[in-house]
Amino acid sequence: MSPVKRAAAARLSVAAIMVAATILATGCALPIGGSDAPAGDTASDVDGDRAEVVRVIDGDSLELSIDGATVEVRLAGYNAPELFGLGGPSGPPTCNGAAARDALIGELGSQPLLVVGDELDRFGRRLADLVVGGASVVDRLIADGRGLATGDDRSRRDSMKAAAAGRRGLWGDGCGVPVAAGLMIGETHRDPPGRDEENLNDEWVEVVNRSRDAVDLTDWVIRDDTTGHRFRLDGRLAPDGRLRIRSGPGVSSVDDLHLGETFPVWSNHHETVLLVDPAGVVAAWAFLD
Repeated sequence: MSPVKRAAAARLSVAAIMVAATILATGCALPIGGSDAPAGDTASDVDGDRAEVVRVIDGDSLELSIDGATVEVRLAGYNAPELFGLGGPSGPPTCNGAAARDALIGELGSQPLLVVGDELDRFGRRLADLVVGGASVVDRLIADGRGLATGDDRSRRDSMKAAAAGRRGLWGDGCGVPVAAGLMIGETHRDPPGRDEENLNDEWVEVVNRSRDAVDLTDWVIRDDTTGHRFRLDGRLAPDGRLRIRSGPGVSSVDDLHLGETFPVWSNHHETVLLVDPAGVVAAWAFLD
C-alpha cells in the first residue's frame, strides 16, 4: 500500500469533515454550493484522502488542500473541453470549456470530498477521481455530457455515447450550432498493416462535406479524446468533398492533409474522433471501438 493510501486508511475512522470551499473561477473568490451537507453523508466507505477545494482551474483540473498541503489534481479517465480556444488565455473562455468548469464546481458542492487515486501524470499532477456523496464526480460529468471519457473503461464510454445520443452538454446545441452545417466524420483507417508507426500515412480519418456549399476549414480542429492530439485544419472543402487527414509527413493538397506526426495519432481500439469548429462547438464525432 502506498504512503498516500496508508495515510488515508488511518483517517477513515475520523468523522467526516465539511468542505470549506473557495473557488477562484475568474480571479474572484466564489463560494461553491450551499453551506449544508446532507446529514450522515460521509462517504466513509471509500478509500481516499479527505480534501478541501482551493481553486478550480478548468473543467478537469483543480487545486485541493490535503493534509494542509496544496495539491494540483487532474481528473483521471476524463478530459473536459479546453477552457480557452486556439488563441489561448488572452481570449475569452470557450462556451463548452466554461460550462465544463462550472459543472465541476457544481458537482463539488459543499459535501465531504474524497480524493481517490495517487498516480502522477507527466506534469507532476495527482491523477484521481473525486467522490462526493458516495458517487464519482467523473462518472456524473461524463453522463451529463460535460467532457470525454478517456481510456478503456467500457462503462464510461457507454455513458459518453448515451450522452451524445441524448445531445447532452457538449454534444448538444447549448453553445450554439456549428458555423457550417453538413460536415461529418467519414471513413477511418486507424490500423494500417504492420507496425502503425512505420506506416503513418496509411493511418487516416476523413472529413466529409455533405452540404451544397464549400466550407472554409480555417481554425477548425480534428482531435481525439486527449489534450495532446488536436490538429488545426485549413483550406476549403468543396460540396460533397472529402478531406483525408493522414498522420504522417508529406505534401498536403486540397483533399489530402498530412499532419506530420512521428507517432500514431489514432488508437486501434476505443477511439473518439471529434470535429470542432473555431468557436469550440462540436460539429461531428465518431466513436471507434
